[in-house]
Amino acid sequence: MIHIIAPDIWEKDAVGNFCLDLSKLLTENNINVSLYAQNFSKEETPNVHNIDSFFINIKNDDVIFLSYSIYDKYLEKILELPNKKICYFHGVTPAHLLEEFEPITAELCRKSVEQFPLLDKFNKVIANSKFIANELEQFINKEVLVLPPIFPSRYILNDIKNIKNKNKDFLVVGRVVPHKKVENSIKLFVKIKELMPEARLRIIGSMPNHIYNEFLKEEVNRSGLNGCIVFKGIISDEELKEFYTNSYGFINASLHEGFSIPVLEALYYGLVVFVQSGHAAEELLNSDIKSIDFNSLDNLDLENLLINNKINKIEYIVDILSKNCIYTWSNILIK
Repeated sequence: MIHIIAPDIWEKDAVGNFCLDLSKLLTENNINVSLYAQNFSKEETPNVHNIDSFFINIKNDDVIFLSYSIYDKYLEKILELPNKKICYFHGVTPAHLLEEFEPITAELCRKSVEQFPLLDKFNKVIANSKFIANELEQFINKEVLVLPPIFPSRYILNDIKNIKNKNKDFLVVGRVVPHKKVENSIKLFVKIKELMPEARLRIIGSMPNHIYNEFLKEEVNRSGLNGCIVFKGIISDEELKEFYTNSYGFINASLHEGFSIPVLEALYYGLVVFVQSGHAAEELLNSDIKSIDFNSLDNLDLENLLINNKINKIEYIVDILSKNCIYTWSNILIK
């Protein structure tokens, strides 16, 4: 039995989707799996169980797979168990990026860093990108394997036959939270609007922080583009696919990314992408695409980037997705 554990398992969240998709891959290949979390929705994910039952159900020959992305109060208790243990490390947002708007989460991220050396006690450690692996290797002695946190079974990444990219919409996709620096995406869009008067910006994703939301709305008001910048909130996968299919560009101004699935999705759909330099999303861009510094927007050759900053060969993205196959995961978990 493989026991997949995470503090939180939510649908439409990168960490939650990773746990659910790994479980699906293993189950489809006749490997027994159970899922446990501290926070989850029994209605949306009925196959996820409360973490307390894990400690009752675990047997000595079972394998523990911990998905780590923030401070985990059960970590030391898990490490006391004699089982084979594997950690998948998603990276943790630096606390200083959250302190202004999310002080409670910032403190959890700070406490998480104190736990990093404990991850050396796992039999195997995997990270979601080279960037995150390099961060973690400062704290542990173990070699860190790198595997992307996205599976080819994801609905969004399964049909490109109808790609149109027919309008001039730009997208921001992901949780609307402080370290994603959505205000910088808005500032870039203002400059894009000068070159493409018909352009619109669609900001898609959950908006859990009221204070930050109000701050962003003020930014939109100051831009004078209220009718062109719309917060869409949470939408279905079908709706998201339609936006990717019909849009022109994608903006990610985040100051910290462990991987960035939305960037991969935007590249898959052939969108022009603008990505903040200095974090893991740069690894997805290949040599054809330039990341940018959102603090130096006046220095951009924006006209050139609006034409050329995209990947034209879908095989490049398919190769990234192919890394998460049953052969890879059975070797990691069972052998």
